[in-house]
Amino acid sequence: MISVPNHQPLSSGSRVLAIVGLVLLMMASGCKTPEKLPRKTTTRPSRPSTLPKPKAKPKVDTVQWSEVEREVESESAEAADEFEGSSTSASYDIRVLLPFDAATKASVADTDDRFVNYYGGMLMAVDILNNQGKRFNIDIKDIGSRSTSIDGQVSQLAGDADVIVAPFHKGQVAPIAEYGKATKTTVVSPWLVSGKVTKDNPYYVKLMPDLTEYYQKIMTHVSQTYDADQVVIIGNDTDASKIKYLQNLAQAMYRTGEEPAVEEYIVNQDSLANGETAFDSIFYRPNDLVVIIPNYSGSDESFVYSCVRRLAVERGEQRVITYGMPLILDSDRMEYDYFRSLNMHVARSKYVDQYDNRVRAFKQDYFARYGAIPTDDAYEGYDMMMFLGEQLWDSGSKFQTVSNDLSDPYLQSSFMIAGKPKKGVEMIKSPTDVEYYVNKHIDIIKFDNGRFVKQ
Repeated sequence: MISVPNHQPLSSGSRVLAIVGLVLLMMASGCKTPEKLPRKTTTRPSRPSTLPKPKAKPKVDTVQWSEVEREVESESAEAADEFEGSSTSASYDIRVLLPFDAATKASVADTDDRFVNYYGGMLMAVDILNNQGKRFNIDIKDIGSRSTSIDGQVSQLAGDADVIVAPFHKGQVAPIAEYGKATKTTVVSPWLVSGKVTKDNPYYVKLMPDLTEYYQKIMTHVSQTYDADQVVIIGNDTDASKIKYLQNLAQAMYRTGEEPAVEEYIVNQDSLANGETAFDSIFYRPNDLVVIIPNYSGSDESFVYSCVRRLAVERGEQRVITYGMPLILDSDRMEYDYFRSLNMHVARSKYVDQYDNRVRAFKQDYFARYGAIPTDDAYEGYDMMMFLGEQLWDSGSKFQTVSNDLSDPYLQSSFMIAGKPKKGVEMIKSPTDVEYYVNKHIDIIKFDNGRFVKQ
């Protein structure tokens, strides 16, 4: 059961907004959501009536989610010394923290479409799970905007849930993650790339892969397909750490003692912007040229676009195969002709194949319910809730510690959850050896015949 009422179908094209209208108004006015279904018989050990509060609240900041951030030291490290194992139940309480920011909006139409569509996808998944007899109480909390401080409200926001779905903004994720560690509650983070918001926390599950996982996927795919002398890593003078990491991977995968294992090319910014050529020295090879562009941050968009544009122009008759990060596909500046002429390969953890029959069926159901075409955020909300619901039902409240076959893809994503070892730990023997849990699944998608397909 979900703790907001359903609406009757509407005739306008704004059903997705309307379906969350009531819950937003309730949140803004401080009204209580309807009571949850009573629990059935459960094998889970009973919890105390009052959850312990974290010993200290980490400082909240407003750093963007997509950046690799500084490490936040845990102030409750002893909380994870004795890991509370997974327990099963006849129903589960899931608290979801979404940034609707309803209190500052003049109307429902002013809310961020991204999270409205995400919420719409979640509702689709909840209905399917409940129809399968898998009982979930979903409680939505509006966590406000990026600038909203949650200091002093963490316990109230998190509640007495089996699982907490963490907010979008990093500054709000950090205190929620620490709260989960202190109370031994699983916290799932769907959006954050950086893992450096909590320390020694096996209760924290990050669904976005670490940056290093993208590099490992790219170099594995390249090394299995091309020779080392075909490969060039390109970057600017601030990309030394990225290039070094890729070089270390190349050296291991090509099993060569040479340093560097593959060629690297530091792009001259002036030549990139104004020069007649920027890459002429890397062309004119007898075999295919493989280019790796390791930049991932939104702040690198202009640099990546300029590199792709100049590569497409300067390559001449040279066949180029380009590997890049999700930024290449997410950028609005990229043209499809660049994807074609550079034989583009992109490492991604999320991709919707519009030719998939399951995706087509979801689009029909979503339109029938909301009168709108689902966005990528709708698919993401659906996948997150389906994954979380199935894992809770199969493996219990600490599902991240249970080894399951997660190879079947959802509509947009696949999940391969594994522990990231603490510093100095060579082999994970128990959850207490884990820094946090993270999704390691990444696909290489290739532009082929006018569209991207998974390799």
